[in-house]
Amino acid sequence: MPAQIAILDDDHVIRLTRYAISGPGEITEAWAREFFMPEDVEPARVFALGKGLHEADGVSLIPMAGEGRFAQGQRRHVSYFSRRGSIDAR
Repeated sequence: MPAQIAILDDDHVIRLTRYAISGPGEITEAWAREFFMPEDVEPARVFALGKGLHEADGVSLIPMAGEGRFAQGQRRHVSYFSRRGSIDAR
């Protein structure tokens, strides 16, 4: 079973992270270009930053509108980050 990543927050940096993992789709190439304006950054370079976390690598990103559903007994790893620190649960 492929690994799944759920990102439960949304801001401009998180959207760029989503683009790096899943490429154009929910986050459009036009949005990725606008993020870096006035610099001219090729969105393919942003997508390349997610190497190892792409669908071809066996990782899927749960859609922003989706809910993370896990089958009973399925292994999961949860990392929670906040401005005050992080909690790691296995």
